Amino acid sequence: MTFAERLRELREAKGWTQTHLGTLCHLGTSGISMLESGDRYPGWIVMRRLARAFGLTLSELLDGV
Repeated sequence: MTFAERLRELREAKGWTQTHLGTLCHLGTSGISMLESGDRYPGWIVMRRLARAFGLTLSELLDGV
């Protein structure tokens, strides 16, 4: 599984839109879209924000990637 697939899976499991996740992580919808399509990979700050939004550790966020 790629990071992009993992991110989409987590977001959809929560029932969140890309816009909602972007708001939680201080990113625009296009930023989340690029992460989910694999066109962009997040830096550590964004990774921490994503993990926090999902209530996960960084290790859990990357589990299976």
